[in-house]
Amino acid sequence: MASPQIAPSLSVRHQGLMMKLPDEHWVLVEGKSQGHPYFMMVNDGLKHFPGKSEYSYCLIAVIELDDMQGHRLPTNEEAEVLYKIEDILIDDLSQVTLPIQIGRETYFGEREILIYFPEIPNYKSIVDSISQKTNLLRPTHIEFHHDPSWKQATRYLGVQQNA
Repeated sequence: MASPQIAPSLSVRHQGLMMKLPDEHWVLVEGKSQGHPYFMMVNDGLKHFPGKSEYSYCLIAVIELDDMQGHRLPTNEEAEVLYKIEDILIDDLSQVTLPIQIGRETYFGEREILIYFPEIPNYKSIVDSISQKTNLLRPTHIEFHHDPSWKQATRYLGVQQNA
């Protein structure tokens, strides 16, 4: 999987109306922090998504890398494992809701994945199921947040989002 996917033809209800999810527009952001490179893939097609108030929950997955090269970045083989974990996150959430992936960041031995979605009942059992699957591949820490202001997305999208 070269870049995260959402189906652009999917729709979400916003203020009583059905609206199309924005088309994907993935951009690579590169930089350095404390002398180490970081790489972010950001779906900046979501930067001005008007339906974000319907997507007030987020899942943050932080994965510990195992097979690394210089600056503790993943090898090609490790990247394939990370893509599998990303697929698990999206596929499992897609069974109960309509997730949209904001992006992912790789930095000094870790990968973070940020996904927003509408409220889901019984989220704990879903997070537990995802954790069990991803931890079989790599140690993964998963956080679930109610974030109607999209504060967690600010790092990825570059602007404070309004709910």
